Amino acid sequence: METIQAELKHFAAQKSEWLKNHRGKFVLVKGEELIGVFDAPESALSEGARRFGLEPFLIRRVATEILIC
Repeated sequence: METIQAELKHFAAQKSEWLKNHRGKFVLVKGEELIGVFDAPESALSEGARRFGLEPFLIRRVATEILIC
């Protein structure tokens, strides 16, 4: 669980910077590293699964609004 907390913390710390260059995109974060930026969450998930298998990683949309589905 601590890995996800580190990833959420890293996302929060970098969000304002990422909003400048990656607004609306999906970021794949592992630990404190930005692994990639993707147009679709499925692409980020596919890359995360390919690289990390069953290890946890974070995919988050870079946006100012919160989407509730």
